[in-house]
Amino acid sequence: MDGLTTILFDLDGTLLPMDLEKFQELYFKSLSMEFSDLIDPRKLGGLVWECTLEMVSDKSRRTNREVFMEAMGRRVGNELLPEYERRFMEYYGSNFEYVKESTYASEPMREAVAFLRDNGYTLAIATNPVFPEAAVLRRIEWAGLSRDDFELVTTFDNSHYCKPNLEYYEEILKILGKSAEECMMVGNDELEDMVPKKLGMRTYLVTDNMVPGNMKGPEPDYRGSSFDFLGFIKSGVLKSRS
Repeated sequence: MDGLTTILFDLDGTLLPMDLEKFQELYFKSLSMEFSDLIDPRKLGGLVWECTLEMVSDKSRRTNREVFMEAMGRRVGNELLPEYERRFMEYYGSNFEYVKESTYASEPMREAVAFLRDNGYTLAIATNPVFPEAAVLRRIEWAGLSRDDFELVTTFDNSHYCKPNLEYYEEILKILGKSAEECMMVGNDELEDMVPKKLGMRTYLVTDNMVPGNMKGPEPDYRGSSFDFLGFIKSGVLKSRS
C-alpha cells in the first residue's frame, strides 16, 4: 500500500480481546478494595466515571492525568486528593492484575504485530489514554506483546486529549513525525477508532469485539475479523518497509 509507513493499534478489544462487562465488573470490584475506608464502594464507580468524562471532554492542553486528578479533587476535597492519587497509582501495580480474568491474548493480532514490525513498519498503541502507564503496560503484557514492539504508547500521563477528539490523533502524528496519509488506525470502536479518517488516515475496523451500541464515525476503509486482518496484511497489499 503506497505511502503507508505506520500502523496505530487500539488495545482493549483489538490487540487485547475482552469481555467488556466482566472487565468493568472486576475493575470496579478490585478498585473499591483500595478505597473501602474512604468511600462507599457503590459510589466509587460514579466518582471515577464523572472524572473520566471530564477528562475525555477536556481540551485545555493539560495532561489527562492533571485533568482527572483535578476533577477528583473537586469531589473528594483537595486535602484527601494526595491519598486518593497514591492509592489509584498503587492499585495498577497490584490488584489490577485481578482484571486479567476478563481478557485473553489474540494469536492473529500477536502474529500481525510481529509481521508488521519485521517488515519495517512503525507501530504505536493508540489506546484511549484514560489509564496510567502501569495499567497500559500491564494490558500489553496480557496481550502477549512487549512495550518494545511499539514506538509510542499513549497513556493519561503523556497525552493531552482523548478519543474521539481529533486532537488526540493529531498529537500522535506530531510525536511520531508522520502525516495522516502515512498511517492506518486499527481498532474495534466505530466512532473512536474510525474518526481519524477525517484527517486522511486509513482505517481498519476489527469486528471480533466491537464496542456494542456505540455511535458510528466515518465508514472504515476496511473491516474484518482479527484473522481477516492478519490475512489482509500478509496478502501483499502492504509493502515491506525493511
